[in-house]
Amino acid sequence: MKFTLGNVDADATPASKSDFLSRFHNTFSDGLKRKQQFRDESNSAWADFKALPGAGVRELQQFLHDAGFLIRPDTVDGIYGYTTQAAVRLFQEYIRTVKGDASIGVPDGVAGPNTLGQVEKWKQDKVGLCEWARVSPQNPSPEFTQWMQLLAKAKEHFLANPSPIQQRVEPIPNLPIPEKSRIGMSRPKRSTSSGCVAGRMFSTAAATMTTFLSCSSGAWYSNSGVLPIRTPKWPTEKIFLFWWKASTTTSSVGTR
Repeated sequence: MKFTLGNVDADATPASKSDFLSRFHNTFSDGLKRKQQFRDESNSAWADFKALPGAGVRELQQFLHDAGFLIRPDTVDGIYGYTTQAAVRLFQEYIRTVKGDASIGVPDGVAGPNTLGQVEKWKQDKVGLCEWARVSPQNPSPEFTQWMQLLAKAKEHFLANPSPIQQRVEPIPNLPIPEKSRIGMSRPKRSTSSGCVAGRMFSTAAATMTTFLSCSSGAWYSNSGVLPIRTPKWPTEKIFLFWWKASTTTSSVGTR
């Protein structure tokens, strides 16, 4: 058995494919929107809705939700869409990075025999929630704490040692960040790197650092100056370790 983008349980095909896809394809051209198919970012191929017998997709989604990889319960819908694909990548990365089992291969978002075998092992071992789902702003992970300390040191360094370019740019006032910006108002673009995207931006004018962290399985952008604040869907510390590993990954094909 193998589940890929576009697979749906027998009773889960949406009545309107265009309505279902509109939340993801709102930036597409009218011509691409009319295709009413998924766009696989790993190979740029289009995948149609393909009904499969049984409820295998929904069962996989329920596991991912219970284990903390698929955050929103309303995505347990029997449709192997972008959100499920990203959650599978997170699970694959967790097995490879946190569990240290390289046999899972490079995260590719395809739930093949290898990945499904790891799912069954997780259930048999009664692991429950993954470590990433157990942290919070009040109980951050050691990696998140270390990352925040590094950001603070980087800011201190660039303030004390401005580069020639910084010295030629007029300082920008340190304006307060609007509340709407703090919580994020738009979905991030989906990433080509294992379901998540992250970046660092050094402001040569104000010598401040802004961190962007997002996850395509439910998180929103965090944009709060030096210290990212908690996002409505997923605390940034939950995805830091995954981002760190994903940012060093160049391949998008795994053993599935």
